[in-house]
Amino acid sequence: MLFYEHLEIMDATKDRGMNLQLQSGWANRAWTQTLAATLGLLVDGLVLQQLQISDAAAGDHEGRECAETFLRLVLGTASKRAWSMAVYDLPGKTFAGFLDPNLHSAAGAVNRCQTDCEIVQKALRLQGDAACADSQGIKATLSELWVHKELLVQEFWEAGEQCAWDFEKLYPQVYRLFDNMISTKEVLEDCFGHLSHRNKVDNRNPLFMSVERLFFHAALSPRWLDDA
Repeated sequence: MLFYEHLEIMDATKDRGMNLQLQSGWANRAWTQTLAATLGLLVDGLVLQQLQISDAAAGDHEGRECAETFLRLVLGTASKRAWSMAVYDLPGKTFAGFLDPNLHSAAGAVNRCQTDCEIVQKALRLQGDAACADSQGIKATLSELWVHKELLVQEFWEAGEQCAWDFEKLYPQVYRLFDNMISTKEVLEDCFGHLSHRNKVDNRNPLFMSVERLFFHAALSPRWLDDA
C-alpha cells in the first residue's frame, strides 16, 4: 500500500498539477485515507482468512501469537504513516492546503492558517504579561517551537493579516511556494523503515523464517496464484 503511494509520488514529480494536488492533499490530511485502509486490514475477512487468523481457536497459543504479531505490524505501519505526515500539520506545510481543488477543503486550510496565526500571536503577547498566571508555561512552550520563527511563516502570516485572509490574494503566493519538486522523504521513511534491521535479523539464520517475513509471503501468495 505504501509502496504504491511512493510510486504515486514518483509520478507526481513528472506532472506539475499532480505534484501540487498531492501536496495540498497531505496538508488537508488526505493521507488519513491510507491510514484507514491500513487499519482496515485488521477487520478484512479475506486477509484474516489468508493468514489463518480468523479460524484460530481461543486456546490456540500459536494462533494467538500470530494474531498479536499481525496486530503489531499493522499498528506499526499506521503509526509510522501518521508520524511522518505530522509535519504537514505545522505552519508552513499547511499552506499547501490552499491549492486543494476541493473548495471546501481549501477554505478549511485558510481558516486553519488564520487560527494558527492568531493563537501564536496571542501566546507571544501573554508570555510577557505578568498578570497572566500561565505566562511562564506559555513562554516555556514557545521556547520549544520553531515554525513561528521561520521567515516564510512570518511573512505569509503578515500578508494574510494585511489582506484579511483573502483567498484569491494569497493563492498566488502559496502556488509559488509549492510549485517545485516534491519531497519523497516522508513516504520513503515509511516504506524502508526498519528494513535494513529486519534483513539483518533474518539473515543471521537462513533456515529460520521470521513471523514478519512469513506474513509477507502469505499476503503475496494469492497474487502468485493469479499470475500462474
